[in-house]
Amino acid sequence: MNNFLRLVVVIFIFICTAVAWFILGGSVHIRTSTMDRVGTGLVSELWGEHHAQDTPSAYYVERIEEPVYDAEKVIGYDEYGAAIYAKKINEKTGEPEVEVVEITKYFDISGSDIKVSLDLEHRKKGLLWYSTYTVDFEGKYAVKNPTDEETEVFVHFDFPAENTIFDDFKFELAGEEQTVPGDLSAGITANSTLGPGETTEAVITYRSQGLEDWTYLFGHGVTNVKDFKLVAFTDFEDIDFPEGTISPTLKEGTDDGWKLTWEYKNLISGNDIGVEMPRLMNPGPMTYKITYFAPITLLFFFAVLFIASTVKTDFKIHPMHFFFLACAFFAFHLLMAYTVNHINVHLAFWISALVSCLLVFIYLMLVVKPRFALAYGTAPQLMFLVLFSYAWFVLGFTGLIITIGSIIVLAILMVATAKVDWAARFAGKDNDEAEEG
Repeated sequence: MNNFLRLVVVIFIFICTAVAWFILGGSVHIRTSTMDRVGTGLVSELWGEHHAQDTPSAYYVERIEEPVYDAEKVIGYDEYGAAIYAKKINEKTGEPEVEVVEITKYFDISGSDIKVSLDLEHRKKGLLWYSTYTVDFEGKYAVKNPTDEETEVFVHFDFPAENTIFDDFKFELAGEEQTVPGDLSAGITANSTLGPGETTEAVITYRSQGLEDWTYLFGHGVTNVKDFKLVAFTDFEDIDFPEGTISPTLKEGTDDGWKLTWEYKNLISGNDIGVEMPRLMNPGPMTYKITYFAPITLLFFFAVLFIASTVKTDFKIHPMHFFFLACAFFAFHLLMAYTVNHINVHLAFWISALVSCLLVFIYLMLVVKPRFALAYGTAPQLMFLVLFSYAWFVLGFTGLIITIGSIIVLAILMVATAKVDWAARFAGKDNDEAEEG
């Protein structure tokens, strides 16, 4: 078989293997996506969901008297054409009838002193890791009567999540612990009568469980926050903040994590406060990314091996040999796809890589010689399959590592083959004849 026909068959083997890789990668991708939908729900049910703790709302009810209008008596029309109705007259007194209307008037919390402790624990479902946490919350809020008279003031608290638990929950207003009602889906409201301009304190504490990130909401839209302080303690060092949240005003390291402080005297902001839990590398997405990239690694490997076997005078590698070598490459991704379910993704990677490299080395050693197998089989495989695949674990540098590695290999091949008579090689001449020509 001349070298040109051999190249055509090798390309066909490469294409068939690439199709197999895309099928395997698609299978892992589907398994991961399905488990993500199911797993998130299972973890939320078993542990808890995302927490978004809102600032309690404070308000009082103003009662005013408004006249009652007779809808059947139109006495005119305003400038916009709307009907003007006559006031109802009480038949006994002859006076206009009135009704008491209650108007809810909200006012800002005067001050907030909040302490939060976040304890991280990762949980795995299928091919995905989930960042779960336990949160201890204590919030002290200054509530000031904004009126010039004795008024009944209400403080309403909404729970940060529905599908979770709240242990040791307490809600105190003006020193009195509130009775927790049976139905808390709409939150809990406490009330206290305050004198003109009087200030009291609302205290809310609980212990709960959440998923992925924890946020504290100042309100809805652009909000004015006065005398605010929130201190969050974490038992993890790798911290991040969700998009659209404010970075802490002070960060202090502790023995096992961070002390994060947000403190403001008079803040106007449309952003909130949040802490994102560190996430472990998910084996599912990592596996199908490496699998989708696999044809590139085999292309480089086949190129080196084909050139080496074409240029060398005493080694001929048949297309069937390329077929079995492609199978050895495929074994790496197949083994990894079904071991990451049970062991650490890094361990699964190296076990799979070791198995594949041994298959290639032993096979080429039997086909040709150990020296050729090591130089043109194992060495390129370590570069293309192992190094290029492991580059996906180095987030942010994957493309750079692969690019540098490809350029280095290209330079080596260019230097090694600069004086090869390729016309003679692909004309079907033996290596010795080509050199003599």
